[in-house]
Amino acid sequence: MSTTNDLLLKLNPNGASMASTEPRTPTISIDSPAFRGIAGEIVRHVDEYIEASPINSLTQFLTLFAASVGNRPHFYVHADRHSATIFNCIVGRTAKARKGSANSAILTYFENDYGLPFNSINGIGSGEGIIDLIKDPDPDDLEQKNRLRLPVLIDEGELSQLMKVMQRQGATLEANVLKLWDGKPIGNITRGRPFKASNYHVCINGHIQIETLKRELKPSYMRSGFANRFLFIYADRDKRISIPRQYLPVTDLKNRLQRAIELARDNERLNLSAEAVSYWDEIYDDLSADRIGIVGDITSRNEPYTLRLALIYALLDESPCIEPEHIESALAVIKYSELTVDYLYGGVDPELEDLKFFIKSNGGSATQTQISYEFYKRNKNAAELREIRERGVAEGAIYVQTNNATGGAPSHIWVNV
Repeated sequence: MSTTNDLLLKLNPNGASMASTEPRTPTISIDSPAFRGIAGEIVRHVDEYIEASPINSLTQFLTLFAASVGNRPHFYVHADRHSATIFNCIVGRTAKARKGSANSAILTYFENDYGLPFNSINGIGSGEGIIDLIKDPDPDDLEQKNRLRLPVLIDEGELSQLMKVMQRQGATLEANVLKLWDGKPIGNITRGRPFKASNYHVCINGHIQIETLKRELKPSYMRSGFANRFLFIYADRDKRISIPRQYLPVTDLKNRLQRAIELARDNERLNLSAEAVSYWDEIYDDLSADRIGIVGDITSRNEPYTLRLALIYALLDESPCIEPEHIESALAVIKYSELTVDYLYGGVDPELEDLKFFIKSNGGSATQTQISYEFYKRNKNAAELREIRERGVAEGAIYVQTNNATGGAPSHIWVNV
C-alpha cells in the first residue's frame, strides 16, 4: 500500500509539497489509486469525449454514486455514525472547466428505467426546496407514509449562491447545512412550516470559480465547520475537443454500476478488515496531523472524509468490508483535495483575512480604536497593534491613512486594499 508521501509524489510529480510556500497547480495522474475499479474505468471512457479533466469526472462520479446508495450503508467513528454523504466543490480558474459536460456524461450511467436513483434539485436556495424531500412523513397522512422517498442530490451550479443566502439568513441555514453532512435530525417548530427530518440522505455537487470562492468564502465559514465539510477539488479543462461527439454509456459498465448501487442500498454496517485496520493505523498520524491557519481549518475533517470515501470505494467493489485498497484510493482523493486547498490558501495569513473581513463589514475602513475595541476586544496593546498594522501593509492586505486633524497624536485609519 502507498504511504502518504508516495501519494504526494504521484499527485504532484514536480515535487510540490504540502509545506511549500508557493503551492503549485495541483495535478493528479489517471494512474493514481483514486481511479481504481469501475470508477476509473468509466472515467477513462468518458474522458475521450469531453474536455473536462479526469479528476472533475471522478469527483462527480463518486458524489453521484454516494447520492444513489442512500444512508443505509455506514460505519462508525467512536459513537458517530457516518454514511456515504459527500459534499464536493469543484474549483476552476474560469467557467470553462467544463464541469457540466462531465456531469452530463457521468449521469448517463446512473439513469435507469425509472429515471435517476435520487431526487436532483438545482441549488439549496433558502432551504425550503429540500424540506418536502427530506422531512419525515406525517403519521396521519397515508399518502405521505406510502410515498417513496429517494436520496437527494443538490446540484449547486454556483456554490457562491449558497454562501450569499447564508449571509442573508444568518446562522440557521448554515447550521442546517452542517447537519445535512452529519446526518443529524433537522427540525423547525417555531415558524409557519413546522417539520422534522430524521432519516434522510443528502449530497452536494458544487462548482465555483477560484476568484468567486476567495471572495465569498468568508473566514467565519472556514472556522465554523462549513468549509471543512466540503471536498475542494481543483479541476480545469485539460484538452480541446472542437467538435464533440454524442456520448453513450458502455452497457457492461452501466450494468455493473447499477448492480453495485442495488447491492449497496441493501447493505448496512461495513467494518474495516484486519488488514485495513493495520493500514489505517500506519497512515493515521500523518493524516490527522494538526495544520495551523486556514488550510488546517478547511482540511480538519480529512480523517472521517477518508473513511467515507473508502466506504464508497468498497461499495463500488461490492465488498463486504473496507479493505486497504479502498483506503488507499480514498487517501489519494483526500491528498489531492489538500493540494487544492494549499494551492488556494497556502500563503494566506488567517488573522489578516479575518481583519480584512471586519474592515470590509465596517464599510471598508476602521479606526485603530475600533479595531482595538471591537475586533480584538482590547486584547492587544499598542505595540502589538503596530506590528499587525505594519504586517498588513507589508503583505498588501491593508493601507493606513494618518489623520492629524485633531492637533494631538495622529490617528490611524486602516483601509482594505
